Amino acid sequence: VSADLDNKADFHPAAQTIHPVCYNIWNFNDKWEQRAQMIVSNLLQENPDFVVFQEVRYNVIDEYSFKQMGKPHRNRFQTDELRKHFLELSDTQWQFHYEPAMSYLDRFHTDEGLAIFSKFPILECSHLLLSRDLDDTEDAHQRIILRTVLDTPIGRVNVFNTHFALTEDARRRAVVELWDWIQQFPLPHILMGDLNAEPDDIAIEFLVGKTELEGRTADFVDAYTLASEAEELTFPAWEPIKRIDFVLLRGFQSVSEYSLLGKTSVPNPSPVEEDKQLWSSDHFGVSCIVGIE
Repeated sequence: VSADLDNKADFHPAAQTIHPVCYNIWNFNDKWEQRAQMIVSNLLQENPDFVVFQEVRYNVIDEYSFKQMGKPHRNRFQTDELRKHFLELSDTQWQFHYEPAMSYLDRFHTDEGLAIFSKFPILECSHLLLSRDLDDTEDAHQRIILRTVLDTPIGRVNVFNTHFALTEDARRRAVVELWDWIQQFPLPHILMGDLNAEPDDIAIEFLVGKTELEGRTADFVDAYTLASEAEELTFPAWEPIKRIDFVLLRGFQSVSEYSLLGKTSVPNPSPVEEDKQLWSSDHFGVSCIVGIE
């Protein structure tokens, strides 16, 4: 699904830099309607040029069941909820593309996938289905790489968005498949996503050129390592213990203003859970400004 929120893209020129954000939105979990407002508020305050999202759902089941139970209407499409809040809170215009990865089929169906919202024009979209091992219960979820080409002030940029599997074997396969696929696309490249792996995981070490897999060596640069005094841990938001959300670069030379989004919680609106805080997501968003010198 691709759309132009108001038939144009509104962006500010930045001589040799662009400003990406990566955000896993935790699908419909834990007061989604309130969290959607928090996510949009965080993004408007950060003012990025484009945002890649993971765990984005299209859910007919919840929409139907909410109606049957007399609950307030819930948008079946999370991008619609985000779009609504962007339009309510700002006149900034975004283009977006959504690509489903996994479909759950029952009486109705639910899709989970990846999305990008961009102030820059989206020129082209494609995706790669990653392989999976159905004998591995932690690899049953279909994973993809979503590619979008953005027309930016520094030229056309290939942006790759993904959400890797929970199992190490699947991630090993995924990074090799990703690396082989992206060779056909011109630099610069930005790879972002919830990679479900910490920096010392073999999949990450492969991507940044520290180890070889199947005779291949990648050459991404971890934006975090180029940033000075950067905040690190991204998950879980309420007690962060690991960095599993990444911005990886090819063809960029500088990183500045590396920061995490969603570090502030609010009281949970449910009276049953009044002692629990509500976070915009279970992941912090990752934001930075990247440059070509």
